[in-house]
Amino acid sequence: MFLFVVALFITKARTAWISFILLLVIASSLAKKYIFLLVVLSLVVLLLPFYVDRFIELQGVIDYILEGKYAAEDHTYVVSNAFEWRLLHWYRLVMTGLEQPILGYGPGMVEQLNIFGLTAHNSFIEIFVEQGIVGMIAFFCLIGSIWVYLAQHVIYLDSVGQGLVIGMCIAVVLAMTFGQGVFNQTHNMQMFMLSLAVVRTLAKQKANVN
Repeated sequence: MFLFVVALFITKARTAWISFILLLVIASSLAKKYIFLLVVLSLVVLLLPFYVDRFIELQGVIDYILEGKYAAEDHTYVVSNAFEWRLLHWYRLVMTGLEQPILGYGPGMVEQLNIFGLTAHNSFIEIFVEQGIVGMIAFFCLIGSIWVYLAQHVIYLDSVGQGLVIGMCIAVVLAMTFGQGVFNQTHNMQMFMLSLAVVRTLAKQKANVN
């Protein structure tokens, strides 16, 4: 845990920090560990000065969206922060994906279809561009089956376990929306599948005891 927090502190990744804080807040709230929750919130306040610049730079995002700058024809348009770049990148990829919406362009094609030569930084958009509507339906079926699987087993866990599972699910969705996502990186996928196995094992033990 300590090394994980140190890694977050060094990277200053907004999505990772928000996911981590939400996980701790949800888990401690469901477990009614209010002292621990107070410690978490205090830690956030103490670390805020080190990260305030990462959030201040987002203050122009609303105007960026309302003015439609993400749709600028000139791809050399200078964005103010990484989030504005993502909006620009996502918009262009979606427009490209709409040209072949049914089956997409094929796996691994996103990097070749955008001017930046980068991945989509959004699992949903990447699947839409590469595998089209058919791929999106299959992807949502996979995600839905995972949520159903967790819902069937999480009821056997204690409040802390339930909080951790809920927090993990939120973190996964945030990662898939604003980052590479669990399905784009082997290590993340392995950790996610391991978490599912742990949940099932703990739930089975609890069920047997009861």
